[in-house]
Amino acid sequence: MPKNISENLSQEELNLVSRILNLILGRALKTAYLNLSGEIQKKMQEVFSIGIEGDIEKFIKKHIPNFNKILKEEAQKIQDEIKSEVETRL
Repeated sequence: MPKNISENLSQEELNLVSRILNLILGRALKTAYLNLSGEIQKKMQEVFSIGIEGDIEKFIKKHIPNFNKILKEEAQKIQDEIKSEVETRL
């Protein structure tokens, strides 16, 4: 198995993977955001609007300790949606 799975993907497949990963991340961030208090939501907006990667990572670790769990849950939901869509088209 290759060290980097992307070595065997076409540009179109890489673009699709990127879109799916962005969708997962976006949904996970939305889910996390909706579960925060109003004050922490404001802080999250500030941190993310500035966009400094280290600050975003610190914020997530401090205020969303279950973020990896949320990511996994959202990834599973999207996987289920894709599977269902593929099955309906066959």
